[in-house]
Amino acid sequence: MQEFVDFLGGQVRVRAHEESLCLRIPDPRAILARPERLRFAAMHPGSARPRLIHDVGLHEAVQPLDRLMRPIVWCAATDRIRDVAERIGAAGLSCALVRTGGRVGIVTDLDFRRTVATGQIGIDAPVTELATVPALIVESNATRAQGLLRMIERGVHHLVVVDQAGRPVGVLRAVDLAGAEVRDPLLIRSAIDAAGDIAELAAACRLLPRMLGELCDDAVPATHIGAIHAAVVDAAIRRLLHLQQHPALDGVRHSWVLLGSLARREPLPMSDVDTALVWADPPVEVSGLEPGSSGTSSCTTAANTAANSTSNRAA
Repeated sequence: MQEFVDFLGGQVRVRAHEESLCLRIPDPRAILARPERLRFAAMHPGSARPRLIHDVGLHEAVQPLDRLMRPIVWCAATDRIRDVAERIGAAGLSCALVRTGGRVGIVTDLDFRRTVATGQIGIDAPVTELATVPALIVESNATRAQGLLRMIERGVHHLVVVDQAGRPVGVLRAVDLAGAEVRDPLLIRSAIDAAGDIAELAAACRLLPRMLGELCDDAVPATHIGAIHAAVVDAAIRRLLHLQQHPALDGVRHSWVLLGSLARREPLPMSDVDTALVWADPPVEVSGLEPGSSGTSSCTTAANTAANSTSNRAA
């Protein structure tokens, strides 16, 4: 018992009703007859202490972004890529903002690695050939949790922080949101985006249950975990639809709709995937879809069945 108290840092009082024997097992799956029954359990005893002492996760989740943002490195649309790279390095940052055509774009260190380092764009080209326009923004009064969720939803590592008037006042980086709740979801999101086939996508999705357990152990609020869960599953479905397109939808304007708890951003770990398919009236010669099925009336059971069957393959 004393060893257990020492493990918790000596700040937790444990009182037994009767004489008891406590066993501290790093990973009980090694001695269980049916370890697969613990497939949704997260074994991270080290994270229990801060959660028992005080609510670290909740405090950090509501921290406003204006306390975390970094200063902006500005550049003109005509600046050379080499000059912008030197400016970013001198400032010790990882991105720069550029005004072009009345909009604000962003160029990051990832852009330099993907296009400049590979020779796709020369170092003397204007920075606008490298920038993403418009840059994704987040309000300065948004919370840390909201900023992270936006990054996961869009698969980015930088956000432009704006004031109430919409003016850029800083830059938020993923590394500024330290912790497993930032690292693991973004890594899984990157693996989903990089999946070249169904097998690779399935491998990425199999990381999701463990990630949810780790977020819980790190005292991340349940509502925030649900939102992250939904954003990652949403990204997986988008990638799945890109990798496995149905020939009957070629040339037909359509949209997949996410329904239920995932759409509300409040799924449970075992929530199923509910989707619907909405399509415009196709030409009569297009097979596989019936004319006159545009609008919400085209949200058919068959579409839901197809989406769930393919999504289960990736999950």
